[in-house]
Amino acid sequence: MKPQISIILPSYSGEKTINKTISSIFLQTYTNFELLISVYKKKKNIIKICEKFKSKHKKKIKIFIHKKKLLAYENHNFLFNKCSNNYFLLVHDDDYLDKDYIKNGIKIISKKKDVSGVSGNIINFGKKNKINPLLRYLNGTLEKRIKNYITYSYGDLMLHSIFRTKKPNYSMSEKMLNSEVFMHFEILLNGKLETTSKMKYYKKYKDIRDLKSRAKHYDLSVYNVFARYGLYISIFFSILTSQLILKKKLYLSFLLFKKVVIDRNFLSKKLI
Repeated sequence: MKPQISIILPSYSGEKTINKTISSIFLQTYTNFELLISVYKKKKNIIKICEKFKSKHKKKIKIFIHKKKLLAYENHNFLFNKCSNNYFLLVHDDDYLDKDYIKNGIKIISKKKDVSGVSGNIINFGKKNKINPLLRYLNGTLEKRIKNYITYSYGDLMLHSIFRTKKPNYSMSEKMLNSEVFMHFEILLNGKLETTSKMKYYKKYKDIRDLKSRAKHYDLSVYNVFARYGLYISIFFSILTSQLILKKKLYLSFLLFKKVVIDRNFLSKKLI
């Protein structure tokens, strides 16, 4: 029997786009999935669209309507904790999937036990160009994965991979300005990230790099030291507690320190 995957869709401002997003999910050639949607009760147009799909696919959709408006990380974490299957995929309400996205991803991850996630091409339909995520550098030994993750700027480019579910579930940080980055680092500690050109994810890429804008987006103070530096602190302690030998831990810690001090994006008050 084909493994079931949980597709999670945290929605807030997708009134004009969520219909296309959900349509692309139900056009998937891989059909053994559940769709979990989280939405604020005042978003009545979004709820109406979701309920239209639920009337056609009752057993496949669960809609969670919240009385209170959730922050971005809260909306995501709520759904992460609802995943009950071996695999999950995060889809945002202004994106859409190629019809074979899930089929090709499940084919890889179900056969390779040392792989914790499978990623495809992220295609920016807003600017009509492909984003080159350099994710292929995250398919190697634990040392190489950590080294490349520190060296390159990934941001949320891993976000829409198909991941192997871990118990307790992964979660976004409620205290860091890069709420999703440390979650991805945890995923890499658990296995390789496989990449394939056979998976295409269409995304209208929004680049939120200014610290003040990011802080407002996550309802954090830009002057909060842990919010700004917590990502690096957390990665540092994860390196120290990893299974690597001491020499490699010290080397990777040095690279991390070098990134914090020298990285031009960091010094110009931008985020990785």
